[in-house]
Amino acid sequence: MDLAAMYGYLQELAIIILPITTIITMITLMIQIYTIFKIKSLQGQKLIKEQDLNSPNCFHVALEIQQQDENTPLLQKKYINEGQQENPIQQNQNQNQNQEKLQNNKQAQQDQQENQKNQKNEFDNKLEGIKKQCKCFPIIEKIEDIKILVQNYETKYEEDLQKFEQNFEYLYVNSQENQQKVREIIIKLYENTSQKRQVEGEFKYYVRQIQDKQGLRKNYNLDLQNSSLLDKHCNAFREVRGDGNCFYTAFGYQFLQILLFHYSFDQFLQFIEKIKQIDLSMKIFVEEIDFKIDDKETEKLLLQDFLQRLIKLKKTKDINQRQQNFFKQYSTYQYESDEIDSCLYGLSTIFFRNYSDYIIENSEIKEAINDKQNLLLWEQECNNNEAVIAELARNLNIFVELIFFQNKEFNIRQYGNRENQKIILLIKPGHYNIGLQQKETQINQLIQKNVKIHEELMDVDNYEQQIEESTSLQKIIRNLQDQFLKGKLPEIEVQQLKEGLKLK
Repeated sequence: MDLAAMYGYLQELAIIILPITTIITMITLMIQIYTIFKIKSLQGQKLIKEQDLNSPNCFHVALEIQQQDENTPLLQKKYINEGQQENPIQQNQNQNQNQEKLQNNKQAQQDQQENQKNQKNEFDNKLEGIKKQCKCFPIIEKIEDIKILVQNYETKYEEDLQKFEQNFEYLYVNSQENQQKVREIIIKLYENTSQKRQVEGEFKYYVRQIQDKQGLRKNYNLDLQNSSLLDKHCNAFREVRGDGNCFYTAFGYQFLQILLFHYSFDQFLQFIEKIKQIDLSMKIFVEEIDFKIDDKETEKLLLQDFLQRLIKLKKTKDINQRQQNFFKQYSTYQYESDEIDSCLYGLSTIFFRNYSDYIIENSEIKEAINDKQNLLLWEQECNNNEAVIAELARNLNIFVELIFFQNKEFNIRQYGNRENQKIILLIKPGHYNIGLQQKETQINQLIQKNVKIHEELMDVDNYEQQIEESTSLQKIIRNLQDQFLKGKLPEIEVQQLKEGLKLK
């Protein structure tokens, strides 16, 4: 073959091979570009996977990357190795940072799980506490019922008072002139009797301050055993003046307390109207001297003045002030002012002597009282006082506990219904005193337990104590509701409830 033919053949072959070579070159270039981008993508995925070493896929991803590395063209491996060798310090820092982030993420996850667990436990505890405390809520509702009863009592009290002031009070008003007449009569009675005798300082008072059980034990010369037994019936007392009227002082003072501090205004008025209706006498005679009260006009003045004094005291809204005024007016033995003029004691004594005479005169035991005339004798005792006491208890609907002291011992006699308001009379030969039983009332218990339940209501740990407190309250609340319905809850205790339960 000549050169010309060979050259022509090569040209034809080049025309065929050149496009093929170009295509192959382009394909190779595209493969290399794809490989570079693939390697970078895999490296990014590798960094992400290394953040969670606990992942079960971690090992497989690393193996996959390793296998892909082995399949990477030599040229690209060299490129990667050269890039890694360029900054080995930075690579170590990145690895440390990744490990630290991983540990932080793991700790955060544990903290979150622990917090969720604590929140669940706290919620469960509160839920359990609420279930247990629900047992207290019915008691709180019952206390709210007591508040309503107190408010109803107050409303009726005010209505009765206003009705009396508008329609009946004028019937009991004494003019200042008549008041002065009464004052002169009573003071003249004192001048002819008690003021003629010399009496030391504190013994001049008709009623003295309260003495505790130590004073009681000393006054009646009791041994420790009898003193302890007496506590169940009486643990304090008031001494009254020993002037021959001591029974009527001890009895009268306590019954007036019932009228003024225990009866509702309606109950108080019923008693006042009863006295008006029977037209009670107010006679009194003084033995061995020419002094007596025995004319109807004077008796009416005395009764009117006595009832007016009681009404004025009952209308005093502040019950603590009312108590202070009553004690001061009754106990004072000399004139201090027109209000504190020492006359309440004399009027009260005359009243209860005449009331005793009235009920004995209208009783079945009238003929059995052989010294009945002594009932109307100033500073004289009746030898049949026990019979008189029994009739007074029955007629006035009270319970009387008569405690006799003699030879360091005592015995008790009781008269009337024990469910009624109580009077305690202490007697040793020749003298009566006022007995008291000071103890925590059911009102105080209710107030204290109510406060305690509200203070600890949100304390889950004390729920058992709260339930116990609420259980003990049930009996108190039932008793109070029963007393309200029967009209036997003392006014002074209603006022304590009002203050203790924070009612306006």
